[in-house]
Amino acid sequence: MNNSKTKIRNLGYKYRGEILSTCCVLEKDIEDFIMSYFVEDYDKWYIMRETLLDRFHFDGKISVLEVLIKKSVQENFKKQYGKLFSELRFVKDERNKFAHYVQFLSNTNNDFVTLVSFRDGIKQEDYSSEKYKSIIDRILRCIKEVRELGKNVHKFLPAQ
Repeated sequence: MNNSKTKIRNLGYKYRGEILSTCCVLEKDIEDFIMSYFVEDYDKWYIMRETLLDRFHFDGKISVLEVLIKKSVQENFKKQYGKLFSELRFVKDERNKFAHYVQFLSNTNNDFVTLVSFRDGIKQEDYSSEKYKSIIDRILRCIKEVRELGKNVHKFLPAQ
């Protein structure tokens, strides 16, 4: 493999690794919110994670988080949290591309990483360094917002 192809392949590995790793942090933060919502006993967290949450896919965890927040804020949901959940779904879609699409090594341009899916036809997505950095920034903002929700989980619990 020539030097330019090796360089772009390694850049693809970097993008894939950082996006997937950062999404793992986000996913665990969503799990923490869900567990804090349902379980007060910290020792039971591991049982809940092992028996339930580890069997959910990322989108399912986002949906559970969304339902819990909606139940609490009701008609104010879209205004207060609509952007967050739109961002979470964007992040999920990008994460899935990096997890499941194949990197395509082009001879013509070394300025971006190309991912290709062959499911239901060919889909191609190009990632410049700016686009990649923007995705990482969006994931990090989601992490920050989900952690803030987690710090205030008590606000979302049903009245006792």
